[in-house]
Amino acid sequence: MNDPLKNHNALDILEKELADLELKRAELLKEIGKRKSQSLSQSCRSSFSETDKIKLFRSLFKGRSEVYPRRFESKKTGKSGYTR
Repeated sequence: MNDPLKNHNALDILEKELADLELKRAELLKEIGKRKSQSLSQSCRSSFSETDKIKLFRSLFKGRSEVYPRRFESKKTGKSGYTR
């Protein structure tokens, strides 16, 4: 017959091993993330000039002129405001 105490101990051992593996997996994923980040950081530094990086940044974060209002100042009256 199966000994319930023996089964319980085996289950505890397996659960402990699984917890250890999950911890190891989390550590490895963190290390992979660091190395990918370092690798990407190094490749960006070497392959793009400062001017290229600025152009890329501006192209990604520029506003859409047809959506946002534009500021104007009237040459005739001197009044200013916003228009679409």
